[in-house]
Formats: sequence, C-alpha cells, structure tokens
Amino acid sequence: MRRGWKMALSGGLRCCRRVLSWVPVLVIVLVVLWSYYAYVFELCLVTVLSPAEKAVRFCDRCHLIKPDRCHHCSVCAMCVLKMDHHCPWVNNCIGFSNYKFFLQFLAYSVLYCLYIATTVFSYFIKYWRGELPSVRSKFHVLFLLFVACMFFVSLVILFGYHCWLVSRNKTTLEAFCTPVFTSGPEKNGFNLGFIKNIQQVFGDKKKFWLIPIGSSPGDGHSFPMRSMNESQNPLLANEETWEDNEDDNQDYPEGSSSLAVETET
Repeated sequence: MRRGWKMALSGGLRCCRRVLSWVPVLVIVLVVLWSYYAYVFELCLVTVLSPAEKAVRFCDRCHLIKPDRCHHCSVCAMCVLKMDHHCPWVNNCIGFSNYKFFLQFLAYSVLYCLYIATTVFSYFIKYWRGELPSVRSKFHVLFLLFVACMFFVSLVILFGYHCWLVSRNKTTLEAFCTPVFTSGPEKNGFNLGFIKNIQQVFGDKKKFWLIPIGSSPGDGHSFPMRSMNESQNPLLANEETWEDNEDDNQDYPEGSSSLAVETET
C-alpha cells in the first residue's frame, strides 16, 4: 500500500515537473509578444490624421507637409512614408522604402529557424536516448533547439500577420486606426484586390519578389485607392449607357422598339 502511494506521488511530482519546465518557454514567448506590442502600439503609435482628407496634413514636429499614409515616428523623430511601425529588432522604422525587405527578413528568418530545428532534432533524440553522452554538447544542442523553436513560433505569428496586412493593402497603423476619406471612414479604402495588393509591395515583376531588390511601385507620396478603381470599372461605367438606352426606349410608344422604328423608315 505504501509502495503504491509512493509511486503515485512520484508520478505526480514528475508530471508537475514536466509542466513547470514549460513555464520559462511561455514566459519568453509572452515577453517577445509583449515587447512587440508595447514598442509598436504603445510607444510608436501616435495620433494619426487619416489620409485622403481635404485639409493638408502637416507635421508639427518636423514642420513638413505629410503625404497620405505618412506618419511621424516618435522614436526616430522623423516622418516616415507609408509608415507601418517602428521595429525594435532592426532599430528602424518600417515603411515604404523597406517594407518589402522587412517581409523578406521575416520569411528568411522563419526558414532558417525551421532548418535549424529540423536538423538538430535528430541529435536531440539521440541525446535523449543516451546515445551521445557528451554533457557539454548536450547543453548546446538542447539550447539551440529551444531557441530555434521559440523564434520559429514567434516569427511565424508575426510573418502571418503581415501577410494578412499585405493581402488587404494595409499598414499596422491603418489596421488599428481606420483611414478617413472624403466620403468618410473606410477600412478597405486601399484594398485593390489580392494580386494588386501584393504588387503594391513587391512590384509587377514576379522575378524580383524573392530577391532583396527595391521593386515597390510609386514614390511613397500617393497611392491608388479603391474608390478610384471602382469608378473606372467597366461594369459600373456601362450602367450609365444602360440607363441611357432605357430612357431612349421609353421615348418610343408602347409596343414599338428602336428596331421597329428603323424598319418603318
């Protein structure tokens, strides 16, 4: 009986030890996510005047006119074209000039962490089974696997979020503060469609998408808007001609048509 209690107690302690061993991992992941939130949203998010307003947007700190989607960074103390956020990991603002490079940096980092984790995992299994008894190497392998997995999870979440922003043609600031146009607030005001949204960041030539070469279109001062594209949509433009045709048909007496009138003449 006592032996059973001892076995049960030792098993419970073993389970508690395994659960508690994951506490440092969760703490580090939460610290990384919190640091990103605190640096980007709490520290760098300033009062934003939305783009496409009739009034001229002026920066009181830089004493310059701010183009659409341009915002002042309180950390860099300068206005940044199409500002997304201030990244503490690269100690620089992410905006129009380097947003493509930032996405490539995230993608390459995710692949690097995945490569390290998959190649080290086999050695981790060998150390776990006791096939490689070197204590010093075991510490390096365990720590390397732990760091690779931790950064892989964090970077995948961050990279996935920015991929979603690219697919909607939004910045991080615009995702938390809806832009206001002349017609009113519109959260999808710059959404041009999935393919065109990607081209706004990576350019029209697909061969340059994976290469760290500047290929983003435009100058960062003006951007195409969804309302402009809808006004140029041929389907919407044809509605006016359809309405004109209906008005012309109403001018003829009932039971007749334009074709009938032409045949009579």
